[in-house]
Amino acid sequence: MAIIEEKPKEWSFVLHSAQLESGKIYHYDWCVYFEGVVVYDGVCFEFSNNIEIFVEVQRNKNQIIADIGLVARCEAPCSRCLETVALDLKQNFRYFYTPCVSEEERIAIESDEHVVVIEEDLGLLDLGDQVWECLVMALPEKVLCDEACKGLCPYCGMNLNKGNCDCFKKQVDPRLSPLSKLWKDMEE
Repeated sequence: MAIIEEKPKEWSFVLHSAQLESGKIYHYDWCVYFEGVVVYDGVCFEFSNNIEIFVEVQRNKNQIIADIGLVARCEAPCSRCLETVALDLKQNFRYFYTPCVSEEERIAIESDEHVVVIEEDLGLLDLGDQVWECLVMALPEKVLCDEACKGLCPYCGMNLNKGNCDCFKKQVDPRLSPLSKLWKDMEE
């Protein structure tokens, strides 16, 4: 499966922003098939399903406010035991599409990560970059199959959720060997 590092070229979620009436709320829904692997923070998230995008848009004079919601499903390895975990992703973000006149104004506006600078004349507005950002931000920092996941044995690699091994009893860190004798004496 292909690794996807940036927004797919075919992703285009276009609004005719010039046709939006000020103060009125508009709803848009898209469903796109997405297949590939997104690597985020060293974890591979595998997608092979539809992604549903829900957008609520309102125009306030020249500014456009868009609430972008996203629902997706993917698979990733558990951070502790490496078993494959099915993940249901759900994310909502609010973006403010704002025109600006001067370069100083543009720099000030772009300092806010939820503000997107647009051209003065409102025409077509593509939300593709922000939908991609929502997808990436929906990915969890840590994937767990279960909160109580025991992980893998650091010596033999056995999945400790499926059984126990004797590695901890056999392996002793040489720095702790004096304590090993103490531990044996306590057990007897």
